[in-house]
Amino acid sequence: MEPLSYYRQALHDRGLDPSPVDRRVAAVASADAGARAAQLAQLAREADLLPYILDRDYGAIALQHAARSLADADLRRHLLSAALARATRCASGATSGGEGLARSSHVRELEALLAAPTDAHASPPEHP
Repeated sequence: MEPLSYYRQALHDRGLDPSPVDRRVAAVASADAGARAAQLAQLAREADLLPYILDRDYGAIALQHAARSLADADLRRHLLSAALARATRCASGATSGGEGLARSSHVRELEALLAAPTDAHASPPEHP
């Protein structure tokens, strides 16, 4: 199972619907630069309604997944940066050392993707 589907299923198993976040991520990815900030703000409101699942933020996972298929390197970087901001916020809310380590793994993964050469973003590793 690919990572986004894994996390989506984990939310469904808990009776939660991540589809509003998925639709908003698609809107962010297709928005022009002027509308992107408003779309990201709406994404934040919708993603904040979901709990962190398996020590990850679903909004960050969905943004990272969407970034994989983008040909526009600047837009891909923008989505990965937004994912990093969400993952960092998730990690900062950890209440124990083990939880913090688990949550910070996504932060490190996204930081590595942003530091990599542009062509390396095509298939980022994801952690299920």
